[in-house]
Amino acid sequence: MGAEFTTLRSRPELRWSLMLNLMSHPASLHQ
Repeated sequence: MGAEFTTLRSRPELRWSLMLNLMSHPASLHQ
C-alpha cells in the first residue's frame, strides 16, 4: 500500500480521480 500512497502523492490527479469515483459511488463504501 505504501507504493500506491506514494503514487497518489506524486500524481495528485489520480487522488482527485479516486475521490471523485468514490463520491460517484457512495453505496460501495457501505457494503
